[in-house]
Amino acid sequence: MTPALLIARDFIIYWVNVSLLPVEVTFDAIEAELRRRGIKV
Repeated sequence: MTPALLIARDFIIYWVNVSLLPVEVTFDAIEAELRRRGIKV
């Protein structure tokens, strides 16, 4: 049963990382635009 739990844990970690990727990309784009406009972040 331990290998199944390890695989499930890895899948959950992978899924969370993939699902948060668009949020991270959006945040980076907003931050870059603010820097481009001269606003200190």
